[in-house]
Amino acid sequence: MNRSFVLSRQVTCAPSTSKFKPTLLRSLQQFYEKLIQSRRIAYWREDGFTPKLCNYQELRDEHTVDKKLIIENFLPFFQLHAPMIEEQQQMILDSNFMITFVLLERAFQSQHGKYFVMASGCMIDTNDLMKFYRNPEELDDDKAMDAKTLLGPYWRRNNQILGKHLKEVKLDVDEFLLIVALIYWDFGG
Repeated sequence: MNRSFVLSRQVTCAPSTSKFKPTLLRSLQQFYEKLIQSRRIAYWREDGFTPKLCNYQELRDEHTVDKKLIIENFLPFFQLHAPMIEEQQQMILDSNFMITFVLLERAFQSQHGKYFVMASGCMIDTNDLMKFYRNPEELDDDKAMDAKTLLGPYWRRNNQILGKHLKEVKLDVDEFLLIVALIYWDFGG
């Protein structure tokens, strides 16, 4: 390749004196960071946080808190940039998006390890679902075995569809957020 030709094609850009308007992706990153910060406040104690394996009861409680944090800190980005639609349609869109977002984000946060990582940083060992579904207050493991039998296929399927593929491609945060935006704004057209 002719070096002088390549150098002659370089674009030079003087600093702009106008106010910088963030791109959609940069704005989405800011809202996502706000969500991450709100989770730190909600889940972490002042003396720090040590990740641990959680059980189904902790997952249920965490999901209740996290849903509220997502609604307050992340969904406003989409509502701000979404086309104006009726309130009821907006609620349906947000509700449908929430499920997909949580599944995708959990897989994204779990892509570098062997555990399923929750929003709080707690983990689920999907290879030991008996421990996850066991109620520490009960001596009988029948309910845990029933839950494992019923919900075990969900965990395997989630790993096959999301977890395995995200580990292969190793998304970074920008790529993850781009996919999130595409999912939200996919109106099925």
